[in-house]
Amino acid sequence: MVILCNIKLFFPNYIGDNVNHERVGPGIERVLPFKWKTGTPYCLDFESGNLVTPPDRLAVMSIGWNMWCAQSGVDAIAEEPKSGPVLWGKRCGFAKVETARWDTIKPARVVKELIGNNVAGQAEVPNRRSVPATFLFKTRDGSRGVLQISGFSDNPPGMKIRYKLVD
Repeated sequence: MVILCNIKLFFPNYIGDNVNHERVGPGIERVLPFKWKTGTPYCLDFESGNLVTPPDRLAVMSIGWNMWCAQSGVDAIAEEPKSGPVLWGKRCGFAKVETARWDTIKPARVVKELIGNNVAGQAEVPNRRSVPATFLFKTRDGSRGVLQISGFSDNPPGMKIRYKLVD
């Protein structure tokens, strides 16, 4: 006698029926300072989750800055110009998606949607009331994930974000 059964196991953080067992990693929350002061860590490395302090006297718009970002694994910095809050990618691309997708997006969709031409060098919102705002992202090192600008802090002035990497 042969008994066939269809068993579906549930593993926390694993999404859908993806054959490659890709998963969404744990959520990471950070506040990225708007004020770039000497000695202050304000540059984000998505892979490690660390905020990194740039060397003194390094101009943000210089070749030395770009080289330092590449060597240090820096992926993004936040700024609040008059046009609205921005998360600037450092060789990191962002694609805006519907806010509700933070909770529902599958890893395979993150990868597929980042292949298109809808990737920009920044994640921006028109003003502080336009949150939460959700984006897909791809780092210079090829990591992918989903990011949400969730709010703003006053002390220190900065952008509150949360993100999850796709493994």
